[in-house]
Amino acid sequence: MQIRVLPSDNQPPRLAEKELCVIAGTAIQEIVTVTDPDPGNIITLEAYSGILPPTSKNQATFSQINNNNGQFSWQTNCTDVRERPYQVIFRAFDNAAVPLSDIKPWNIRVIGPSPTGFTAKIEGGGIRLNWESYQCQGAEKLYIYRKEGESNFVPEVCVTGVPASTGFVRIGEVNKDQVTFYDNGIAGGLKRGQTYCYTIYAAWPAPGNGESLAALPSCVILPDNVPMLTNVSVTETATTTGKILVKWTQPREGVDGLTPPLQYRLYRSEGQVGPVAAFAPVFQSNNLNDTTFTDNSLNTEELAYTYKIELFHSPNGTAALVDTASPGSSVRLTTASENRAITLNWTYRVPWNNTARKHLIYRQIGNAFVLIDSVDATINGGHTWTGVLLTTNHW
Repeated sequence: MQIRVLPSDNQPPRLAEKELCVIAGTAIQEIVTVTDPDPGNIITLEAYSGILPPTSKNQATFSQINNNNGQFSWQTNCTDVRERPYQVIFRAFDNAAVPLSDIKPWNIRVIGPSPTGFTAKIEGGGIRLNWESYQCQGAEKLYIYRKEGESNFVPEVCVTGVPASTGFVRIGEVNKDQVTFYDNGIAGGLKRGQTYCYTIYAAWPAPGNGESLAALPSCVILPDNVPMLTNVSVTETATTTGKILVKWTQPREGVDGLTPPLQYRLYRSEGQVGPVAAFAPVFQSNNLNDTTFTDNSLNTEELAYTYKIELFHSPNGTAALVDTASPGSSVRLTTASENRAITLNWTYRVPWNNTARKHLIYRQIGNAFVLIDSVDATINGGHTWTGVLLTTNHW
């Protein structure tokens, strides 16, 4: 090999890089511009890519239209959606005695369109999501997301899927041909009187692994038409004579449309469990003003307990379930001592939000409990606190 380095006053032409992001179905019409510091040079423009003939049938084309410009065209479609961008390499070279060139890549990402006609509506004890049949046949699945509380999420072009920063959590997936999804109010752990927002997006299979924009969120308020637990408190700690006070609210909406007599049914399960656990009935009342119950003869020293309440009405003289409120548990406190310190751990599983309040920590000194500290509450019902252990026992 022989390399010759020759002097030249010629300067190379200059191209610019470009990043494009388009929704499948977009017709790309872009002018590729080249500049040359040396007037009078004749510039030749060329393009190379897997989406250009003769290597592709994607119908992308490129042609030079004058000395400084070329026309790049591509009618994209759903089969072009993929995670990685397509790359088109443009090359410009002049006709000087010592010709020089410039090469620049363009990256083009093709994403799926957002699902259309997306709505969320109350149905029974849960929320029904509906949308129009997804228009891109190359997609494989639709992912469903939910957020508790209002949402200001507006999908931006080239930000596909649902970013974690939006606060949405995936709750399900369906085949891309499905047009509906039911979020069960009980199994889904939904809370009465709470706002829930939903969105969905489409995903492509491997190896492309493309994604669509998410649908604009749809939000609903789950009606507060069942009693809601507000209090599950241990009032006496013992292995056989323990007591727990349970309180709930009266139903606030939709009672006028029910057939009397109306009835509360309260159920209990051991442990801090979810709504699908085995519950046993402990109380019922036809008086809607009965909103408290003290559960006796419990082992509150060693166990936590979870309660749920249901509302019934009587169409045609037969008791029929209206709905079931989300369950709530008692607080479970454990202690551990080490190196003259004591650590308290407590957990709970409740449908209400404790984060607006402090957890107050008391220690028994003699016959009285004295407030020694307070900590922020957590939404998921768990906390650890460590304090100095003195020379006496503490509870």
